[in-house]
Amino acid sequence: MRRSNIFALLSLLGMVFCTAMSVYASPYFLIDSEAEWTQAMSLGRVQPVSAPEWQDYMIQWINFLQEGEPYPTNVFLPPELYVWPGGGGGGLNPEDAGLVMTWRAPRPGSYSSAWKYEYGLDPDLTGCTINVTVTAPQFDPSNGNQVNNVSFGIRDVNGNIRAWHWNCGPGAPIQWNTPTQITINPMVLSINATNPVASGFANNPMFNIAQSANFIVDENAVWVAQQGVPPPGQTVPAMWNYWHNLYVTPPIPGKNPDPIKWSQPVVEYQPGLQPPVFLGWDERSLYKMPPICADDWECTDERPVTDVHWWGSFVGWTQPQPPQLPRAFHLAIWTDVPAGPNNPFSHPGVMVWEHFCNTYTWNFAGYDYDPRHQTENEACFQFHQYLPREKWFYQDPGPQGRNVYWLSIAAIYDEPEVQYPWGWKTRPHFFNDDAVRIWQVFDPAGNSGWPPHVGWLWAQGQPIVWEGKSWDLAFELTTTAPQVGTLTIKENHRIYDHFWWLGDPDPDNEMASLLGMADAVEGIFWNSITLQASGSGNDAFDIAAINVWADNDNDGKVTPGDTLLGTGTYPVDDGTVSINLVPAPLIPAGSAFPIVISYTMSPTAAVGSTYRFAVAGAAGVGQVSGMPVAVVIDPAGLTGATKIVGLKPISIGTAKKLPIGMQFLLDGKICTANFQTNMGLFYIEEPNRSAGIGVNTSGSAVPTPVNIWDRVSVLGVCSLINGTELVVTPQYITVTPGIAPPMGSPRFAVGMNNKWTGGGVFGGQPAVYDNAWSDVQSVGLNNVSMLITTWGEVTYHQPGFALPPMIPPIPLGDMFWINDGTNLLDGTTNMVGGRNVGVAVWLPRGYPGLPNPGEYWGVTGILRTFRSPMSFPNPEPVRLLIPRMPSDLVRYN
Repeated sequence: MRRSNIFALLSLLGMVFCTAMSVYASPYFLIDSEAEWTQAMSLGRVQPVSAPEWQDYMIQWINFLQEGEPYPTNVFLPPELYVWPGGGGGGLNPEDAGLVMTWRAPRPGSYSSAWKYEYGLDPDLTGCTINVTVTAPQFDPSNGNQVNNVSFGIRDVNGNIRAWHWNCGPGAPIQWNTPTQITINPMVLSINATNPVASGFANNPMFNIAQSANFIVDENAVWVAQQGVPPPGQTVPAMWNYWHNLYVTPPIPGKNPDPIKWSQPVVEYQPGLQPPVFLGWDERSLYKMPPICADDWECTDERPVTDVHWWGSFVGWTQPQPPQLPRAFHLAIWTDVPAGPNNPFSHPGVMVWEHFCNTYTWNFAGYDYDPRHQTENEACFQFHQYLPREKWFYQDPGPQGRNVYWLSIAAIYDEPEVQYPWGWKTRPHFFNDDAVRIWQVFDPAGNSGWPPHVGWLWAQGQPIVWEGKSWDLAFELTTTAPQVGTLTIKENHRIYDHFWWLGDPDPDNEMASLLGMADAVEGIFWNSITLQASGSGNDAFDIAAINVWADNDNDGKVTPGDTLLGTGTYPVDDGTVSINLVPAPLIPAGSAFPIVISYTMSPTAAVGSTYRFAVAGAAGVGQVSGMPVAVVIDPAGLTGATKIVGLKPISIGTAKKLPIGMQFLLDGKICTANFQTNMGLFYIEEPNRSAGIGVNTSGSAVPTPVNIWDRVSVLGVCSLINGTELVVTPQYITVTPGIAPPMGSPRFAVGMNNKWTGGGVFGGQPAVYDNAWSDVQSVGLNNVSMLITTWGEVTYHQPGFALPPMIPPIPLGDMFWINDGTNLLDGTTNMVGGRNVGVAVWLPRGYPGLPNPGEYWGVTGILRTFRSPMSFPNPEPVRLLIPRMPSDLVRYN
């Protein structure tokens, strides 16, 4: 491919084309008009490149190519430079002014030529943006007589270069005979530093952008025949190229981070350009002579105006460094006079606040595009005034929370006339009525005068309108950070761990009852809640839906009156999900909003799988501040209930009939006793008192926290311990706190005589022996593991009585026997060899007031069994009554 190269060596660019001195004042400049190009040449800023300079430039291209295609080598010819005033029809006769570079070849071939821009010192171009516009001619499409490459390079004071080149022609970055703007970010070491993207990039590693010296702009053309006449109206054919403009602009600061109170900034004419180009013009606004410009804005809260930011230009000024700056600016805020029958347009009323700011700051912001076409390439600047605290403007937001004010800004110069006066930047209409020019004001006494002060009134002016359309002025008001509320998520009603099974009559399966609480600062729109799943089950597959409900009756349950706010699913097992609440509930300041979170389970969930979540976060927006609020999860790590997949529940009696080791679920049984600390067991019973059973937790390092009357659910299997007592070996246990149940339930033990205790075989529970000495078994209903009361005379007592070894063990205790005349014999003997008669009662070792023989006692407790000493060859279960507390023992004589 044939190419031609343009290399502009970027160095310190300092041009403000007023005087030769101003050229050296800054690295930033613009050359665009005929006068600016002519001045640049007359000052020696734009010069031809010499053959030795070009040779060095090419050597560095060869040695330091970093990316893309190499720059083609060819023969260098010295250029001729002159300024074309513009006015052509486009293409090979450019419309706008620019620099023509020609180079004449003695014979056909490939030739290069170059010009340079000399700074005259070594400016720092760090962070700058370079723009140049080029037209690359094609002199004859039939024979390849054309410019093939252009290049642009920056050379530092030591001669090191950083440069880019672009191919020309169809499919290349630069099209023939068409003006192409090239934007360069010299800090990016890549072909991607430019727009359009460069075809090649070279960089000497010793190049120092902080000591740039000049730009080198190079072209590579093929000369085939005596064709291509340079503009304007030259007669001798030559190779030539055209440069429309060259400008270097400083880095533009980012957006002010202060909280915004009102914002109507400049509007980009074509978004994405660097530097930006803004749609609008500058409206002259000077304090010492009318008019002063003003625009309306709306106050929506009581926070003060602490800073003012505005945009403006200097009439006729094109350079990225400002000309003579105003000594100060006058800022003023006025009341509003709305449009009405006697006011064709709204305008300022009375000035209520003013500030003379001589500590303002400024920065280059971009360029203007004047839709009226009265000015061209005016540089735009942004101005900032940070008000001292005593000058903050505190406004009245009005009875409806909104109020309209007007801001006026006027430049103050010491001189009555300046060459480039300041003007406030216009922008397309943004709010309410047009911006205005204030031409006349009255003092408080009603006298006409100028300039205005606090207390002065509007007298006469006009709206800013162009072609029948309203225009506003560009400014922003910033304020203090709004006081932002805090959303606290806490538990509301306790949802306890529980079981779910296929066919569960509760389809909603509540997992958590939560409160969203807004502090006293402001109301809060609660937008979302985030949950982090855990547990052994697969959350992504086993949970069909996570539902968030507005708990309208605040009962901690999903009821018909509740409202579904949002739903979601976990993306992966143990994943996180954020559920949007729609509509977002509004929590008034100092109030709370209750929600319930429920799971809808999938039928594929495996028995024994567990599911839980932690509240990982939430999001809300302040009703007043409009800002995201702080979120507090209290306590940190707040979790919902654990859900366990079980089987369809059965009764205790049914469980006792199952084969040993067969899994089952007991749901909602009542705890009647807790002996975990000394026996490794607690006992549960049916609410109708039809059966009871022990739960063996001796294999657990931590006892299950359970109290008498709590509701207990157990997933497990039955085991026969010591060959005498059927108990549950649990896999999972859930406990819901309970209260003493009503009469007719296990609140009161079942009273019975000694013989009725025990009972015959029931499922896996063996029969109890009435007489272990003669192997006589009990008959009737089996009530082992139930809470019972029985009575009798104490026949014997013995402190420190050792029972046969048991698993889980029963510690050494104090024992006594009571007999109601049924004369039960359990096979134990007293210390003199006599047989113990009655029901054995176990008490903790050292129990005070151990009942004495001959006394009559009633005893309440859990009927357990132990292995009779007479058991042979098979275990013979005999009665062992375990009281739960001192009040379970009552003496009657």
